Amino acid sequence: MRFRTRSARSCGRTTWWTTRRRVPPGLQPKIDLLLGWGKWACLILGVAGILICAGKMALGQSGRSHYAAEGASELPKVLLGVSLATVAVPIITAIFG
Repeated sequence: MRFRTRSARSCGRTTWWTTRRRVPPGLQPKIDLLLGWGKWACLILGVAGILICAGKMALGQSGRSHYAAEGASELPKVLLGVSLATVAVPIITAIFG
């Protein structure tokens, strides 16, 4: 027994996968500007976070070992946040662009 399936277009229905997403006119440059500013803000904050971690690790060398451990444990979190912010903008642009 074979079942025949019909697509949503042949049935006359429109579903979320058959409709094309459109940005309202004049809004695309503003969205691009917002995403660009957000990306650069995240990267600048990420560099500041790396420098703060390095400063804590340098202070830990002068007798405060808990600062060094704290700075070393925060470094992967900062790097993960920077890489996530760097990858997020192209993914959002590919999905909604």
